[in-house]
Amino acid sequence: MATSQTPQQIVEDRKVAGLLDDPVDDCLDADKTAKKISTGQVFRAIDSKSQSAFNTTWDALLSAVDASETERDVCLKGKARDTRKLKTCLQTQLDTLSALEESVGRMEVLEDAAVEAVTTTALASITLVLGIWPKVAILQKDLEDVRKQLEKAILAALDAKVKASVSAAAAAIGICLTPFGAAVAVTGGIALFLGKQALGAVLNGNEDSTVKKTWSAASGAVSVSKSLFGLSDAIGPAMILVTGAVDIGECFANEREKTDLLDRIKVLKRAFDTTVAQAARDFDTLGKACAEAQAALAKAMAAVKAVRAAKPASAAVMRYL
Repeated sequence: MATSQTPQQIVEDRKVAGLLDDPVDDCLDADKTAKKISTGQVFRAIDSKSQSAFNTTWDALLSAVDASETERDVCLKGKARDTRKLKTCLQTQLDTLSALEESVGRMEVLEDAAVEAVTTTALASITLVLGIWPKVAILQKDLEDVRKQLEKAILAALDAKVKASVSAAAAAIGICLTPFGAAVAVTGGIALFLGKQALGAVLNGNEDSTVKKTWSAASGAVSVSKSLFGLSDAIGPAMILVTGAVDIGECFANEREKTDLLDRIKVLKRAFDTTVAQAARDFDTLGKACAEAQAALAKAMAAVKAVRAAKPASAAVMRYL
């Protein structure tokens, strides 16, 4: 294009006009795709900060297109001294187009990976565990109280056989308390997990510290589950006292104290067979669901990081301006 041409003559040239239309068409396509993305499952599932970032990128493109078309009009009306402002507007338009294409590409990756579904499942499993945990925590306190009663009974026992039986029962209760420390670590680590936060972090190509803490805590859930399932058997030596196979009456000041202890042991056994068994199943579900979500999100994150918008071919118009 000859440099002696005016801005009006340049933009009126049929070839240049066609090249100027190309980026507009690309932007309209990107706008259409962004509208579709903004009503999709992943967009609704991500955190508000990530939604806002997507909308900001989208708005920037629309503003850039408007600015380019406005300056093109100025040139067509013969009011521009040169095409420098038009070139600047077009470059901004191309840059914002690339940015939106990259954002859209990342959202599409998450949609294709179906990560919203696995994250929802993980969150549901977390809700189950946190829901039943208060009941289990009460049992932990009851176990500690029973152990104290048994330790007191050991000191009062005179007969060697009685002392051995009560000691075995106390040891069994101690074993039953073992899984609770690990369970507390798991529940404490998963309590702050937010599915939206996890998806937003992946979309931005990083992993939030709270999300990392959740995966780390949940990794111990299956092990906790196995330990909890074993409590019903572990309390066996204490249940022998309940059967009356060994008379432990000498360990107590009165019959009421003995009956209270034996009744508490019975309650614990029933709780192990019901509440704790359910908690064990929930912990197992938690561990597996979070492991699946972590793997899916890690795979999606790698794919997201690989998304790079191609430079629009319509940039060719620049050499004519």
